[in-house]
Amino acid sequence: MGARTRSGPWVGLQDIEWSNPGAVSDEHFVVVLGNRPESKPQAFKVGATGALVGVDSVPFDSVVIRRFKQAQTEGLRRALRAVTRVFSGVLVASIAIVLLTGLVQLRLVASESMSGTFEKDDMVIVVSPQVAEVAMGSIIVFHYYNLDRTEMIGDFSHRIIGGTAVEGWVTQGDANPDPDLSPVLSQDIIGVVVGWIPGIGMVLRPQIVLGVMVLLFIAVILGPEIKDALKGRRR
Repeated sequence: MGARTRSGPWVGLQDIEWSNPGAVSDEHFVVVLGNRPESKPQAFKVGATGALVGVDSVPFDSVVIRRFKQAQTEGLRRALRAVTRVFSGVLVASIAIVLLTGLVQLRLVASESMSGTFEKDDMVIVVSPQVAEVAMGSIIVFHYYNLDRTEMIGDFSHRIIGGTAVEGWVTQGDANPDPDLSPVLSQDIIGVVVGWIPGIGMVLRPQIVLGVMVLLFIAVILGPEIKDALKGRRR
């Protein structure tokens, strides 16, 4: 296999490669690559008189063609990495804003009052009442007070079974035999349950989710550089 040259009739070329595919063969091939950004490898068969005839492929592993394909693929990989970084940054920022502003909350179920619908240690997805409608049949998360509203007992996740937004909503846990004693006022409502994730438990607290997303974001940014550094040390 021959070497590169940029002199004589090959001016304007970035790479030149020639090869005899067989030890006893009289066939010779040349692969050239121009020095323009839009140039692509071109292959030629060398005739008996030295004339070059264009061919679609060569019967050997062309270094020029292989390097050209690797360069094209590397460009695509860099573009994908850049897009991934931007997407990851936007995703992490969006999740952080949504969680910090309270538009969406992830809450751990601490009791069995809704058993049969979702269970203790499931994670419920709660959307702000500014976004989701509070209506009959909705499962809401709310601050629950005693009858004279002098003490908050805790945050409950129960279903609306009666009442109105003006008079107060009547709520009841799906697994409870009786409705809750105190009405739930509009200002007591934290959000509406729009879904739940079974068996997640303590693992998916909002702080942990955000931390994992930040770590993934850092990994996407630094991962390629770390990989390249390791390759460099192996060499």
